Amino acid sequence: MKNCPFCKRTIESSKSICPHCQRVLAEKITTAYNKKTNDIHQEKKHQQPTFQKLSDFEKYIPIIVLAIVIIFIASQKSSNSFENTIPISVIPDKEKEKNDLLEGLGLIASTPTSSTEEEKHYISLPNGTIFNKNSYYLNGSGELEIKNGTSYDTVAKLVNPLIKKSIFTVYIKANSDYNINKISDGNYKLYFNLGIDWDDEIKAFMINSSYEVFEDIFDYATTESIEGEYIKTEYATFNVTLNPVINGEAETEDVNALEFAKY
Repeated sequence: MKNCPFCKRTIESSKSICPHCQRVLAEKITTAYNKKTNDIHQEKKHQQPTFQKLSDFEKYIPIIVLAIVIIFIASQKSSNSFENTIPISVIPDKEKEKNDLLEGLGLIASTPTSSTEEEKHYISLPNGTIFNKNSYYLNGSGELEIKNGTSYDTVAKLVNPLIKKSIFTVYIKANSDYNINKISDGNYKLYFNLGIDWDDEIKAFMINSSYEVFEDIFDYATTESIEGEYIKTEYATFNVTLNPVINGEAETEDVNALEFAKY
């Protein structure tokens, strides 16, 4: 037996509700509240280890990210190192080596390089461009035909050795001809400069420039003779080729740029 805490009447111990005042006994309420609180606390204790493990993993995230970055950079360096070891070319350029040697010796003009891979546009003057003409020595009957059968342009100088000057200087394109007419009587020598890419400022070819002179003297003489009622006039004509030909008889020799330029 026990007393109801509310109405103070005696009731049976097994009763959870007072039959007199119909109030719920305080002992049952307190027991239910304490049990619920313990369940919640126990649930928290059960979840706590999972929460702690997640925190440990988060602490290692920056280290993992840093390791990934280091591995990526190392792989990039390794890839670049491999690419740089690939040879660009193993075939020597014999023509370039020859030209570099001649340029170093000052025998040919330096070859300008192009900053692009586009084909360079070489400067070439019109065929028959006249640089110099001395009319005093061009009032006769002599003729000179010059055939340039080479793949280079040329500047030809007909020089009078007595005055050591050119009486006629002309530009002749590759695979082209030119005739000098009305050459006065006298002895002359023919100089010529072959090359590519004309520079009008310095009056010279920039690529593969070479200088030569014919060894033979060009002897121009005009003669007159009477045949019956007519006067017969004879004068000299010469034909030369700047390229080698079969059965050719004319010989040339090299000269330097300074000698060529002084005429």
